[in-house]
Amino acid sequence: MTQSRATDSRWLPQFFLLAVLWGCSFAFIEIGLESLTSIQVSFGRLSLGAVTLILIALATRTRLPRGLKTWGHVVVVAALLNALPFTLFAIGQQNVSSILAAIINAATPWRRCLPSWSHSQKRSPTGLVAWVWCLASRAS
Repeated sequence: MTQSRATDSRWLPQFFLLAVLWGCSFAFIEIGLESLTSIQVSFGRLSLGAVTLILIALATRTRLPRGLKTWGHVVVVAALLNALPFTLFAIGQQNVSSILAAIINAATPWRRCLPSWSHSQKRSPTGLVAWVWCLASRAS
């Protein structure tokens, strides 16, 4: 099956939009902290995200989970992976610039890759090359 070059690059505009939105979030936090507390900034980000997901679910006619156990899992994941980091970033950005916060956030994957590779049972040269590649791509 052969694809044309036009279909191969369809992902580029979406990827660019994602990169812009991801990077702008730190600038928006900094702007928000001029008149709001860090908790208010975090709550605003979470609220906008929740409204967006609900609108997408309505538009695609996706049913929300009905089970109480499922919602319990959703609450735990949302608290640990969304609410806590969003709040900590807003608190941290009271003392550092949005640029430094973005750099620290971007460095997270490679700070986690090396310890996991070094503690792995099967340390392979491929794993080390992947970590070095990740480090180099973040540094550029």
